[in-house]
Amino acid sequence: MALRTGHGNGRGRPHVEVCPADELPAPIAAPAKTDPPLNRCKGKIVDSATARALGSRGGITTARRVRLIDSLGLSKLIEAT
Repeated sequence: MALRTGHGNGRGRPHVEVCPADELPAPIAAPAKTDPPLNRCKGKIVDSATARALGSRGGITTARRVRLIDSLGLSKLIEAT
């Protein structure tokens, strides 16, 4: 998808178009999951290493979403809102 400027009667107004296959950005492959099991007892975090691992998983998930948005070219649309 791409944000293009309008032409004809829609001149000056941007609109979203589906890009031709040769103009699509290259996809970014997700890294393989090799996370060790987390230590929990009755649903609670047992040690600081487990807490650190959970925190890094959240950061990694956020980074993947940002990369996905950037690879699809949607970051300009999000900045515009």
